[in-house]
Amino acid sequence: MFRDVTGERGAGLPDPVVVPLAEVLVGLCAEANPLSVHHPAVKGVFEGAREAALAAVDPGNAVKNHVRLEDEVLHVGGREYDLSRYEHVYVGGIGKASVQMAKALEDILGDGITEGVVNTSYGSTRGIELSRIKINEVAHQAPDQAGVDGSKEILDLAKKAGEGDLFLFVVSGGGSDTFLSPVEPDVNVYAKFIKDLKGIIGDIKKVNCVRKHVDVVKGGQLAREISPADSATLILSDVKDDPLSIIASGPTVPDESSFTEAKAIIDEMEAKGGFVPASIREHIEKGARAEIPDTPKEGDPIFGRNQNVLVGNNRMALDAAKQNLEGNGFGVELIPEPVSGDVNEFANTLTQKADALSQTITKPTVILAGGEVTVAVNKDSTGAGGRGSTLALCMAQRMEGRSDRAFMTFGTDGVDFYAGHGGAMVDGNTILEIQDLGMPLDDRVVYGDSYPPLDRLGVSILCEPTGTNVMDVYMMVVMPKRPAQLQPSSI
Repeated sequence: MFRDVTGERGAGLPDPVVVPLAEVLVGLCAEANPLSVHHPAVKGVFEGAREAALAAVDPGNAVKNHVRLEDEVLHVGGREYDLSRYEHVYVGGIGKASVQMAKALEDILGDGITEGVVNTSYGSTRGIELSRIKINEVAHQAPDQAGVDGSKEILDLAKKAGEGDLFLFVVSGGGSDTFLSPVEPDVNVYAKFIKDLKGIIGDIKKVNCVRKHVDVVKGGQLAREISPADSATLILSDVKDDPLSIIASGPTVPDESSFTEAKAIIDEMEAKGGFVPASIREHIEKGARAEIPDTPKEGDPIFGRNQNVLVGNNRMALDAAKQNLEGNGFGVELIPEPVSGDVNEFANTLTQKADALSQTITKPTVILAGGEVTVAVNKDSTGAGGRGSTLALCMAQRMEGRSDRAFMTFGTDGVDFYAGHGGAMVDGNTILEIQDLGMPLDDRVVYGDSYPPLDRLGVSILCEPTGTNVMDVYMMVVMPKRPAQLQPSSI
């Protein structure tokens, strides 16, 4: 399998200062060797850029870049908090990177923290222990009772904060699933509803619009509980374009959506065969009739003493990968717009861009992009796969027979739907290799059971959760038809 080398150099790979990896690839192609993701040099390209991207969005570093303590004054974003004025400092946190972010706050504030609680996903603590802040490990993707119970602890802490207190809140990807207090009392029923909502509706803005209106901690409603304390929320974004009201369903951010919009979405969902519990429909319909208050909006005084600070996002990861690749002699074509939408549409776009580039470039070039594709999966599917592994197979199909391209996708959280799988890398020979193994490769496999063939080939990225989450990163190496500037190097 593709070994996770986060934090280390690949053994035996050329030093990029002495022999840039771009030159090594030119040497390979000059000897009529196809680009192969099994070759150490090709792996080295991907490993080095992945390592650089992950280091740039390390949650602890992200917090420390935006929070510092000077004497008794805590600087957060553009504001200053004189700690001598506060009776208590509380810390709350949600999402897959919340433990690392909370650890950074402990490093800065130490015993200045009165108490705290964070909810993170199972397996995301990375061995970190906190002295002032309690850690709750809860479910991600399918919310569980541990998530509900842990969320009550965070909510109780927020209610405890009052005038003369400071509440610091850290938010990261997975926050919507790890922080919840739904109107549906049975968490298993709620989890099935959320699964159908994601699968049928897909669009994260629509999904989170509904979540905000069936869950009393989302859509700015946590800010209502924190008020009148001073507060600052530190946000690590896992959403395209970084809309603060959408990330983790915006628990401390004014909500722009409404019950009326939420009703239209569940109507659409139900019309398409989705499951909508009676408790949820009743609650949304009451809201649409203005029988219960909507989520708090811009201008509500509860937000007057809170600030929301974006501390990390996908673009930071891309910029770091770009710098690493350029340092290894590659040209880089960065797609600036975050990727979203159907997996096949993006695969087609990427292929067309590679086709055009190959006609004009004179040195090895990497197309670099970030975001999250969507995959239409049969809701009854029992296969094992994620959006990254599906995209990898889609790209392998489009590169089939080509010797001048290789592709990698990885989730910055190290979790491509299932823990243990972080993505995959493929080349123009991948499809033939799968066929040689005698494995099927029909639509059922590509779109619902994509792990097994990639695992058998040893091209899956097998890793532990990284502790961060800023969506996915995509890299495609494209070799020039006529290399000009670089001379082949011995390999």
